[in-house]
Amino acid sequence: MEKYFENSAIDAATLAEVADCIMQTKLPAKPETFVARILCDADIYHSGTEYFLLTNELVKKEIELRNNIELKNWKKISLSFLGTQHFFTSYCRDLLEEGKRKNIYLLQISINE
Repeated sequence: MEKYFENSAIDAATLAEVADCIMQTKLPAKPETFVARILCDADIYHSGTEYFLLTNELVKKEIELRNNIELKNWKKISLSFLGTQHFFTSYCRDLLEEGKRKNIYLLQISINE
C-alpha cells in the first residue's frame, strides 16, 4: 500500500490511518477505530450472506494461492472461524448474524455427510 501511494498527494496521516486499518483486518481482528471496525466487517461480510458457501471456496483458493499450500479440512477450518468471529458494528450484527448462524448449520451438515 505504501509503495502504491508513494508518489501520491495523500498526506502521511491519512496513509498511516489506511495502513492501520489494513493491519487490523489480520486475524484475530482487533479493530480500535470506527473506520477499522467497518473495514473488518466488510472483510468478513460474506460470512452472513446466502452466498457464503460460494465465496468461502473463493477465500480458500485465495489463501492457497497466496501461500502456495493446499488447505485440507477447509470446511472444519471455516466452521471454527465462523464460531469465533463476530461483527464489530451493530449494522452488520443486525443484518448478518442470522445468516451466519444458517451458514454454520450448513457447514455442520456438509461436514457430517
